[in-house]
Amino acid sequence: MGNKDKGKTSTNLNRAPNAFLYGLLYILCWLLSKLIFRTGYKRTTDFKKCDGPMLIIGNHSSYLDAPLTLVGAGFKRMHFVGGDFLYNKKTEKFLDWLGIISKNQFQPDVKTVLRLVRTLRAGRRVMIFPEGQRSVNGSSSPIAPQFARLVKRVGVTVATIKCKGSYLAWPRWSKGFFRPGKITVESDILLTPDMIAAMDSEMIHSKIEAALNISDYDYQLAKKKPGKYLTSKPAAGLDTILHHCPACHQPHSMESSGKTLFCSICGWAVKLALDGFFINTRETKRPIFTRIDKWHQWQQQQLATFFAENEDAVLTFTANLQKRRGRELSPSIPGQVTLDAPKLSFKPEEKRELAALLPESENDEDFSTILSFPRVGQEGLYARYGRDFRQANRLGTWVITPEIKSWPIVVHDWIIMQ
Repeated sequence: MGNKDKGKTSTNLNRAPNAFLYGLLYILCWLLSKLIFRTGYKRTTDFKKCDGPMLIIGNHSSYLDAPLTLVGAGFKRMHFVGGDFLYNKKTEKFLDWLGIISKNQFQPDVKTVLRLVRTLRAGRRVMIFPEGQRSVNGSSSPIAPQFARLVKRVGVTVATIKCKGSYLAWPRWSKGFFRPGKITVESDILLTPDMIAAMDSEMIHSKIEAALNISDYDYQLAKKKPGKYLTSKPAAGLDTILHHCPACHQPHSMESSGKTLFCSICGWAVKLALDGFFINTRETKRPIFTRIDKWHQWQQQQLATFFAENEDAVLTFTANLQKRRGRELSPSIPGQVTLDAPKLSFKPEEKRELAALLPESENDEDFSTILSFPRVGQEGLYARYGRDFRQANRLGTWVITPEIKSWPIVVHDWIIMQ
């Protein structure tokens, strides 16, 4: 957001979200969620009775979570914390009326924290997804320990709104639109001010992670019969997340044909059923994994093992680099990305192209050192899987577009290595 946006957002927090617009959204979201997803809303008595400032948290499985949590909170108007990428000329006024608190994803954002604290101290309610991004594989993502320290600092009631089934209804990697199927939304109180006062940040962090440890596959298996999420191409786009073949162990080898995920090297194939689980094809006797999250966890372990067993391990790939300037992007610069255990580096084919984007004081002979991004300290990855991802350093925010579509998920898995 630019300076204009920041000033306006700050003023916005003096008032609650526009009641008329919020009410219209509530009715619309409730109606569509019932018609399309047969959504069941469950609110505990404690949640219904709770009044005053509240920090409401939820798991982040898909784009559906925001409208579902809006309804899941009942008639408690909330300020949502949302990524600054939501803002543009068309959405700015709408988000302004809703009192959205914008945030730079996966970057320190002191101003956002201050706005959130002021909003709670003004007696309002704030809704935030602590994972910071939509789930990649249907299971929960890590939550930064700093969030627990924020909870300790504000000391207000913490509530949860859990969405189950929303990942399968609109998976992050999907090339299509949403998939009609059953969703359940549950609202409850997690921590009271007295409980928070008696706990340290570590205990709060464990409590929050346990509460938001939600898997859509466990949700399916808990039913007598797993539900279906309707689409004509259930596996389309899944190869941008699952690239490593579990049969021949070759990375960057998986391709999608709509209903099937197959290895372009060994020919092993598996189908994705409408309930979200893998089933065998005529050529494959049984799937090696039945769940996307288990396959992805295995894939992550393969990468971690590669670096752990080889001290000098390095991965390289060709990509184009662009610098973000507000909402604009600089011209593309071709080059090579290098991944080793501690950092990601970019080296341009032509040094003078990168020099034009850097201050004179930064122009030295080794541009790979200048455009270096440490792995430690990165809380997550802003990425459009199958397309590009972002990295940030003191020189700005950079968009990296690999030639091979599976590299963004490799970078994601590299960041979260233990």
